[in-house]
Amino acid sequence: MDANRKAVIIKEIQYWKDKNLLPSVYCDFLLALYTEGNGTEDDESESGNAQSIWLKFDAIFLLLLVPFSFLITHFTEFTLGLQIGFALFFLLIDLLHYYVFYKKKLFYAHIALISSMLILLITSVSIISEMTLHNIWIYISILMNGLIWFIVGYLYKYKYLLATSFVNVLLVCFFIMWNR
Repeated sequence: MDANRKAVIIKEIQYWKDKNLLPSVYCDFLLALYTEGNGTEDDESESGNAQSIWLKFDAIFLLLLVPFSFLITHFTEFTLGLQIGFALFFLLIDLLHYYVFYKKKLFYAHIALISSMLILLITSVSIISEMTLHNIWIYISILMNGLIWFIVGYLYKYKYLLATSFVNVLLVCFFIMWNR
């Protein structure tokens, strides 16, 4: 059959399907018949929508790792080693997601990166606060996290990480001055 004629027939069947002139089951059968089982752009957009929904659920999961790490480090009776283990596991999940999303050039890479930075901050402050009673070590830990944010922001040209690292330094300086 002529390619132009086949394209016109496929377009007409899609019109029938969109306007409900024929049941969608019949339209799907005819589309499969005329496209020789290759499908159409509508099939690809439906799979794209499903992928988009899974990406959103994945992003929500990554964001939920932050409060989970906070809960594990502050409100459980787990030993320090187990808390560190959970935090490292959450960090590994975040960093693997960041790697995959970054390679695919998806916006969700930023969510994974922010989540991993916050988990690192929460965990390091929790560990330092359990190991020592001096606030200066907590401030140093927060400043080190800010330094990591600055380095990553500088290397990857993420302005939001550069800005948060400067705000981090300002807030720590403010708290040091306030507590003197």
